[in-house]
Amino acid sequence: MPAAHLVGCDGARSTVRTTAGIGFPGTPSTVYGWLADVYLDSPPRAGFSTFGPLGGLMVAPMPDGRYRLVGVSPDSLTTTRPGRLTLAELRDKTIAVAGDDFGMRDPQWLSRFGNATRLADRYRRGRVLLAGDAAHQHFPAGGVGMNVGIQDAHNLGWKLAATLTGRAPDSLLDTYHDERHPVGARLAEHSRAQTALMSSFTPENLALRALLNDMIARRPAFNEDLAQSLTALAVHYPATAPDAHPLTGTRAPDLAFTGSDSKLFSLLRADAHLLLLPHDAGHASAPDRPGLVVRTGPLSRPPAAWADVRAALIRPDGHVAWIGTEEDGADLATAAQKALTASALPPTV
Repeated sequence: MPAAHLVGCDGARSTVRTTAGIGFPGTPSTVYGWLADVYLDSPPRAGFSTFGPLGGLMVAPMPDGRYRLVGVSPDSLTTTRPGRLTLAELRDKTIAVAGDDFGMRDPQWLSRFGNATRLADRYRRGRVLLAGDAAHQHFPAGGVGMNVGIQDAHNLGWKLAATLTGRAPDSLLDTYHDERHPVGARLAEHSRAQTALMSSFTPENLALRALLNDMIARRPAFNEDLAQSLTALAVHYPATAPDAHPLTGTRAPDLAFTGSDSKLFSLLRADAHLLLLPHDAGHASAPDRPGLVVRTGPLSRPPAAWADVRAALIRPDGHVAWIGTEEDGADLATAAQKALTASALPPTV
């Protein structure tokens, strides 16, 4: 099947990546956790989790009355992958960690997972690109890889569309690696840090966990920073212009508009940039360009960082491409035209 590009989204054992000769350096597993979807006749309280010298366990409700059990125990620390997980082993581990098997029965899924951590050395080689687990492998701590994988696809998707439709040069695809590879590196760093906290059962590590739990509970700003970082919502792509506004490259918030029920996220489109003109006075209204949606009108109680924003160009993936703060209408219009052209949004001829 002929194609202009091939995107490997085929997991950690990616055939696309291997065939393209893209390296996947990293470290092998030293911890093997265990998980299962089972029915519980006597389930624990909602949100149950425990961690102590004998291991850690989390129990979460699933559809159809099932429960997912995820755990790590001292015998999980091994470089040799254990054999197939059985219900009897799962029951023994659960009792050891939690003191109860919760009446588990009828397993629907029994599996193990390791902490092998690897990162593709390139996200693009010619017409082949990688996204998701094909580009990065890590310990599945809290589902952090899901957000990063979705962001990979969103970042790449609009760039492929702009390139294939002729609105942008092929070099735009190089920015996919430039922007997303550092995010993959941070994902590896964060998941390794979490692995250390989740797979050591010594008194020292238990004390460290207690200290961090206390800091998270008592320091909202620290809690917010961790949450934004681990969910990859704090991703900030570097600006190419040295005089770019500090918001350039950040993820735009779901801004509200005065006198309207619509908010910014509802205006985002996979095939178009969004130009916000909150102080529009007619000087830059509705530029006629393919791949562009324009929203005029004031913002309702914008965050402090957005107080001086007079125009903003938002990419299809929700990140800020450009911010204009010029007070003079003509200057703002000129800056907006330059930003639109730089973002591969040429005027209609």
